[in-house]
Amino acid sequence: MLESYRASGIELIERGPEPNFWRPPTDNDFGSGYPTTASVWRQAGANRALSAFSAKRLSASEVRVSVDYALPDVDAHVQIDYTVRGNGDVLIKNDFATDRSDLPDLPRFGITMRLHSLLTASSIMVAAPRELL
Repeated sequence: MLESYRASGIELIERGPEPNFWRPPTDNDFGSGYPTTASVWRQAGANRALSAFSAKRLSASEVRVSVDYALPDVDAHVQIDYTVRGNGDVLIKNDFATDRSDLPDLPRFGITMRLHSLLTASSIMVAAPRELL
């Protein structure tokens, strides 16, 4: 729930970041019928509902904002932590949890956002449990 991120009067993030669980299907996906069997994930992030919000100052130059969303389409929850540093860095951490074992494979776990056209490069660092690498 990052509403605004401005520098020198320019809105740098035009939309998002938003949780995303879908990706464009590949030819192999179409052959196996995966776009149909996994369709529950397509709007799961867009249909989220805010369930909790908190902000905490970590230091004189760092703040963490935590947002919890319910994902009713898949009976799950996602927590997004935004750590905003004084130098302008924004670290985003996503955690997903569900007790359901009958869901189709998750096509993607990430975020989507639209950045201002002045931003020609961004650094993305992904940390995942070793078994996912």
